[in-house]
Amino acid sequence: MTHRFQINYLYRGEPTNTVVEDADERFLQPRAVLHLLARHGVPMPEQNGERALLAEAEKAGISDIRVSRLPHRQSPGGAPGHYQQP
Repeated sequence: MTHRFQINYLYRGEPTNTVVEDADERFLQPRAVLHLLARHGVPMPEQNGERALLAEAEKAGISDIRVSRLPHRQSPGGAPGHYQQP
């Protein structure tokens, strides 16, 4: 099952967001930073660790990163499962 997450952030001072699908139930900020660096074509930092990632993101103009989990999509029939007849 895939889970959907919305990443809200500032890119060069402008509010921006993107939606990511992932198999994990959690999408933590370090993974979001990696995703945003790749999305904006920024090379990965040579140093490891969350601080290095955040510093590289700041240099690229990426800041105020927030990750929110989105609700599951409805089935193609349009009705949630608990409303469907067996």
